[in-house]
Amino acid sequence: MSYPSLPPTDEDVDLLRQRIDELERALSKYQDIAARLRASEAMRTRAEDRFRRLIESAPDAIIITDQAGFMLLVNHQVEDLFGYDRNELLDQSVDILLPERFHKRHVTHRSNYVSDPHLRPMGFDLDLVGRRKDGSEFPIEISLSPLESEDSIQIICSVRDITVRKRAEEERQRLQNEMIQVQEATLRELSTPLIPISDQVVVMPLIGAIDSRRAQQIVETLLEGVSERRAETALIDITGVSVVDTQVANILVQAAQAVQLLGARAVLTGIRPEIAQILVSLGVDLGTLETRADLQSGIAYAVEQFRGGSGLRFKVRP
Repeated sequence: MSYPSLPPTDEDVDLLRQRIDELERALSKYQDIAARLRASEAMRTRAEDRFRRLIESAPDAIIITDQAGFMLLVNHQVEDLFGYDRNELLDQSVDILLPERFHKRHVTHRSNYVSDPHLRPMGFDLDLVGRRKDGSEFPIEISLSPLESEDSIQIICSVRDITVRKRAEEERQRLQNEMIQVQEATLRELSTPLIPISDQVVVMPLIGAIDSRRAQQIVETLLEGVSERRAETALIDITGVSVVDTQVANILVQAAQAVQLLGARAVLTGIRPEIAQILVSLGVDLGTLETRADLQSGIAYAVEQFRGGSGLRFKVRP
């Protein structure tokens, strides 16, 4: 049994229109929210694209890891520097880019950094080493920068190969050491010169103060010279020595005795009157050491000893 439908009343129509308006407003609101979400997503995508392009265009190798050290993003410089394809690196521990002997230490460093994230620039006075896919190692510098969110932290690592700089530093250090050695050798030669005046006689003129270090140089230079030249007489001239005390006198005696052990004779020249008085007052025993007042007298003595001993002609060096 059917009933005839009643025509809608004005009240029904108004209620229906009200419901339609509410639905249209709700739809418009949802459409606005959807548009904002699409715009926000587009902005986020553009921001991510710009960020990725920035990472890719960076001159250094860039690695972004999570706080556990797993790689989330790498740029092409990482591939070139370490020899890996990026697909081999993503979601892998950053430790594969370090020599195995550093893995345990790196875990501790990473934990300390995550507990106190901060910007750490390159050149942080650390000797760091990277490891390529083929196992070769090379010196690196690393800067760290935290990228924090509400519930996590990511770490941006910039890696730089400093092989060229290290080699330059090593070469500079080598040249500096060589220069220092040359300077020291020159100073030794200047402070303890050994002058051959013939095939049989050498002269060591001493000038200035004599300390323990220079004393050692005197003995070494004198013995080396006598041995190399097979000299028969060594003249030690102290005309230019400013102060002669017990230490200096003992050094001279030791040098002379060492020369005698090599089968040569030692002659001490430059014994000025005041030096003679000092040696007497100090009670220095010069033993069998020959002495002469000046270098000229010492040379004359050496020539006379040579002629008297062998009868051969004394050959003076030009």
